[in-house]
Amino acid sequence: MSGQTGIIPTGVYTVTNARYQNNLELTDNHLAGNTIALGTTLLPSNMLWKVTQLANRNYTIQNDDASGLPVYASADARIAAGNAVAATLSRYQWVIRETGIKGKYVIYSTSTPDLYWGLKDDGLGTQVTMQPVPTNDSNQWIFDLREVPQEELLSPLKSPVDWLAGLGQSRTYGLTDTSIPDFNDADEIVKANPGVTITRIMGITVQHYAFVLRIRITYLLSDGSKVIKSHPEEDEYDMARDYIEFSPTEVLAGVSGRLLDGHRVDEISLRIKDTLDSKERVLGPFGNLKAASWLPYVADGLEFEFSPPGPIIAFGGRCKKKRLKGISFVHYQTYE
Repeated sequence: MSGQTGIIPTGVYTVTNARYQNNLELTDNHLAGNTIALGTTLLPSNMLWKVTQLANRNYTIQNDDASGLPVYASADARIAAGNAVAATLSRYQWVIRETGIKGKYVIYSTSTPDLYWGLKDDGLGTQVTMQPVPTNDSNQWIFDLREVPQEELLSPLKSPVDWLAGLGQSRTYGLTDTSIPDFNDADEIVKANPGVTITRIMGITVQHYAFVLRIRITYLLSDGSKVIKSHPEEDEYDMARDYIEFSPTEVLAGVSGRLLDGHRVDEISLRIKDTLDSKERVLGPFGNLKAASWLPYVADGLEFEFSPPGPIIAFGGRCKKKRLKGISFVHYQTYE
């Protein structure tokens, strides 16, 4: 049996460390390296991993615990070198990428593309931990396909074009003049990066004073790269800047605010949800002179609130005279 090369399709695999040749094994609540007797053909179920390619080209890596419940290779919200890869009931997405040597892969989180699954030694039961050197073959893995799930034979993965087509988009809040060119970050990113989709929003910078003048969004893409989109592109104003950082499990669940004169985003507030525990935090409002704490807050203008059925994955809108004038939100149709 030869190892998989190229893109890893959905299937059931044995996953073997490239240096130590120990198989990936599910322990009580972690992943570890272990081995079997020479000549064994019937592998234990805790060494058989269902690797599922997602629509954004990332992966879940799944096994079943002793009670038969599906568990997933997972990581802490903030990953550091040396952290063990855990097995939890919550889905968690990983990037699996072939190295310069065919058949050898690195596995890393979308939030920390500089740390990789690795084994520190060949000891039986050595936990899989996050390590910083992708060229070290103890941090590389070989995938041997054992079985293709029947449901995957009938369900081809979505292309980036299909991914775009499945998204929803809100109306534009603020300037709706169609003679002014609009922007859609999801559409522009997919067109500029063939074969790639947006994995998540990593952070948002809101630049504001009397009203919201500029937004700057950092996106993590399905190939592990980052893209920053600024609207407007140029920054010519000395204004307050607030940066909102998202953890790997947080999503933008909703946006509210106020509009003035039908063409100005006076203020916005961001509702951020943690998909692990469903806890939410609301940040803002930004704009409406909130950058000047000594000025009174005036609740003026037309209120709006947008809460889509799924997380907001990208921004759209319109800019005029180097200012943000309208804003819209591209979103998933569900949280699944």
